[in-house]
Amino acid sequence: MKLAICTDVFADLSYTDMLDKVKSLGIDAVEMTAGGWGARKHCNTAELLADADKRRAFMDELHKRGMRISALNTSCNPTWPSETGEEYKSPCMTAPLWPVCWG
Repeated sequence: MKLAICTDVFADLSYTDMLDKVKSLGIDAVEMTAGGWGARKHCNTAELLADADKRRAFMDELHKRGMRISALNTSCNPTWPSETGEEYKSPCMTAPLWPVCWG
């Protein structure tokens, strides 16, 4: 069995410190909050979509540690009367990241 952890629990840590902490716990996979209600502290969707070098660096940090992304969490209620709800009415918000993480 393989375990993963939702990175929101380590929102107070930088991306690389969070990866080191998760790895020190013996966990090799992370669920990144990439949109919706979560903190999005470690996966800036807009930034990663806009910059290929940042995407490579993002993935390189995982690969250096022998880690992978188990899920991109975009939990949100699209009927929520807010800017976030409006933003996530389209399920394609993070679809362009899928090949980056699993391609």
